Amino acid sequence: MTTLQILERSTKSRFLKSQSDLALFLNSFFRQFLLLSPFILTLMTLFTSVSCFRRDPKPTEQVVVQINEAQLTLKEFGQLLAQAVKSYDAITAKDPATLSRVKEEILNDFIVSEIIKQWAKTNGVTVSFQETEDEVKRMRGGYPNDLTFRDALASEGVSIESWKKRIHFSLLQRKVFEQIKKSLPSPTEEELRSYYTSQPEFFDRKPEVRLQQIVVKKKSDAQYIFEQIKKGGDFGSLAKQYSIAPESENLGVTDWIEKGSLDVFEIAFTLPIGQLSKILKSPYGFHIYKVVERKPGGKLSFEQGRESAKSHLLNIREQGAFTGWLETQARSSKISRDEKLIDSIKIETLGPSEK
Repeated sequence: MTTLQILERSTKSRFLKSQSDLALFLNSFFRQFLLLSPFILTLMTLFTSVSCFRRDPKPTEQVVVQINEAQLTLKEFGQLLAQAVKSYDAITAKDPATLSRVKEEILNDFIVSEIIKQWAKTNGVTVSFQETEDEVKRMRGGYPNDLTFRDALASEGVSIESWKKRIHFSLLQRKVFEQIKKSLPSPTEEELRSYYTSQPEFFDRKPEVRLQQIVVKKKSDAQYIFEQIKKGGDFGSLAKQYSIAPESENLGVTDWIEKGSLDVFEIAFTLPIGQLSKILKSPYGFHIYKVVERKPGGKLSFEQGRESAKSHLLNIREQGAFTGWLETQARSSKISRDEKLIDSIKIETLGPSEK
């Protein structure tokens, strides 16, 4: 499927024309932030190609895209682009197709986020300072300690303040979405039964297990902990003290894990409940675990799968409502892009020897 050009290739404005245009918006809107690689990247703008834009004497302050009164400047766009492509190797980062795609993702993220912010402001939807701080506290609690949390931010090249702004926007987005979907009806009994009949694969379940596990980075640490458990050490206490996995605060007890999700867990589906595994290696570190609970696979009955089907169908309905809402907002907004300026932005990668 070819990439849809959402906005006219000039500095003029146009509105989104169809439902399919929104697919690119939504796809980029829900993407995850990229991790950073060792490459240093610099942005090079061919200023000669945009010299006709004399209205702004400072090139970095030129407007790349504007929606109503909100603007994204060349400097801001460059910073976002540099961060995004740092996850790629030098050849991929400089590839014209890759660069074009990443540029579009950044532009579309900006437009969609501004649609949400502007609608929220007009309709009195706000997020308080305390709400943001509570969510910050909750999310930081998912890390074993403050050092692990700061290391995670550093690996993404994100400051704490930038991270907090992201959380604030995420809460705002959630509130706007709640407003959009609040009047949607739940699926009827007839719709649920029809879905059960027409989509049998949705109700198939693979075997699942819940584990109590400890994950550490070094094999020597895993060996030490393994010996402590064999000597009668409390598994939950050791998990809370040493494990780097997010469930460490829950004494190492995981959510349900589906068979086939990760190689390191495959042995768990033959391990007797309560029996300790050997030390197992994965991309995340060294694991020690035991099975807490097990569910067999098979097809769910209609009653067993009712709530999952209801939630799934409602989610489809909600996403449809959001798509329609986004299209309506985009149609009523004045959106413009400086295509010459966007096309002029190039990337130069510097290897470690050039730092």
